[in-house]
Amino acid sequence: MQSTINSKSRLAIATLATLAVALAPAAAQAKGKVKPKTCGPSQATTLVQNGYARVYGANGNAYVCIKGTRTAAVQLAGASTSGDTFALGGTYVGWSSSTDPTADPGTQLLAHSVVTVMHIPDGKIDDTRYPYETNETVDKIVIASDGAAAWAMTPPPNSDGSFTTVQGTDRQSHPEDQFSDDHADTIGTSLSIHGKTVTWQYVDGTTGSENLF
Repeated sequence: MQSTINSKSRLAIATLATLAVALAPAAAQAKGKVKPKTCGPSQATTLVQNGYARVYGANGNAYVCIKGTRTAAVQLAGASTSGDTFALGGTYVGWSSSTDPTADPGTQLLAHSVVTVMHIPDGKIDDTRYPYETNETVDKIVIASDGAAAWAMTPPPNSDGSFTTVQGTDRQSHPEDQFSDDHADTIGTSLSIHGKTVTWQYVDGTTGSENLF
């Protein structure tokens, strides 16, 4: 009889122990011990985001962080939340700035005239293609999932050029080319990308397109 009682007691204790182990994670989460992974401070301003990363602004600076991780955010060099433009494509981030880290010290550049594209996971910037100084104000940037980019840009007032144009990389290991017609004004904000094809709209209502490399 004593053996039967001991067997039942052992079974009950084992069952309770199993339930305790199963319920432990839920209890810990309910108490706030299991915190969700974050990407940037919640009070910061989101500038652009996709399923992989978020670009946000804080104290006038711009940062990028990888969603679903606690990896430290990276500040986008030279970028300002006032006037610069930002884009994400796959695991790449692009931004405009007024500084070019490859230029000689003291070089004077126009505001928002440099395009930089960075591979977010390792912070690498391919200096054979980027940064790229446009000498014009960059209105919008688009990026393919492999890092190839295009941008719309507007010349400064009273310059020889008067049209907003589209430029980008259409051949690998080749300098950036102008995509749009230089005798027609482009709507900079109309620039978009679908896969590897860049499209835009001219002020007269016609459209243009070009394939990135």
